[in-house]
Order: sequence, then structure tokens, then C-alpha cells
Amino acid sequence: MSWTKKESRRSYQCDGQHLRSKRKARNWSQRQLARNAGYSERLISKAEAGGQLTLATLEVLAQTLSTETETVFPEDLIGSPEALARSFHYALHHLQTEMFERVKHFIDDDVVFHIHGRGTEVPFAGVYHGLEGFREAIDIFFRTMEIHTEEEFDETYQYFTNHDEVIILGETNIHPIGQPLKKPKPVSQLMRFVNRKLVFFEDRHDIVGATSDALSD
Repeated sequence: MSWTKKESRRSYQCDGQHLRSKRKARNWSQRQLARNAGYSERLISKAEAGGQLTLATLEVLAQTLSTETETVFPEDLIGSPEALARSFHYALHHLQTEMFERVKHFIDDDVVFHIHGRGTEVPFAGVYHGLEGFREAIDIFFRTMEIHTEEEFDETYQYFTNHDEVIILGETNIHPIGQPLKKPKPVSQLMRFVNRKLVFFEDRHDIVGATSDALSD
């Protein structure tokens, strides 16, 4: 399976724990995964130990581990904060209400989501705790907001990484249902990771301005 966005680096450290969980979900041994992917058992062992893998190897492993009901992307198999942030946004835009299953493996049990805004203009604003809080935020968001899946968010989003933090800046056409925007609105987010798990997410997306513009049409 190809990358959702082509990476420029030649190799990445594999998220061995997640690779192992995907392998076991297929009821495969390391030897079976190696045979099905066309690699040595030694390489699979190295990958599950968190070794460096080339982009091409990650693509092959992702393709091999994908099923008819679940697509595994190469960035799912690496643990860099930027790759995880990109994976989160891909799921938000393309899987939408089904995004939880795609990203739950890198969401910490005690994650905190802080969505800024007043409840009257931003129905999903607030502070959400844990996985159930995350589910609640997704549910409220997609009951009130609309995302067009054809929007290429990666063309406008920029990712700035500082150790385990990723700042995302850009523009989006996400809008209240039935209230399309006259022009894109700014995105400002912070994602903090600890041990390849998302522990904190802050969103300052300008929904208030978006709503006001839409209503003025």
C-alpha cells in the first residue's frame, strides 16, 4: 500500500509493537509474515525490535498486512510524531466517523483533547478525556460539521516537529453542515506524543469565524 503522502526520508524506525500486533491479528508467525512479504525472518525480527526500514520495505509490509476490511498504510508502521499526525488527519478527512479504528493504536488511554471555542458557535468545543472522550468528540464533530473527502488537506497543512510535539498550521474548508465557506479558514493545532502515543491534542480551528462568514452569504 502506498503512502498517503510520499515521504522524503530514505528510512524510518519501525513501530515494532504495532507491526507485531498487526502480524498477530493475521495469526501469522514471524516466519509466515516474512514468507508472505518476500523477506527474511531476520528482517521481520529487526522490524519488530524497532529497527530502521526503507520506504519500499514499509510499503511491502503494509500491503502484506492489509486485508479486505482493513487497509494498512506504511505510516501506520512507523512511530515518528509527524507520520502519526499525518495519519490522524488522513483518517479525519477520509474515514470520518470511522476514523477511531484507524488511529486508536496510537491514542493514549488518558489522552486529552482540548477544542477551543464557545459551545454556542462550536458545538464540539470542550475538553475530552480518554478514549471514550475521543469517541464522543468524533461523534459530536461529525453531527455538526462537514468535510469533503476530496479536499487535499496535505496541500495546505504544514507540519512542524519539535521532539515529541507537532504543530500543524494551514487552511481548511471544513464547515458547519449546510453552511459552506466563502474561503478557507485557518487551522492551528498542537499534537503531543509520549512513547508514540498521542497524549494531548489542542485545536484552535477558527470555527467561529467560519460560521459567521457562512451566515453572512
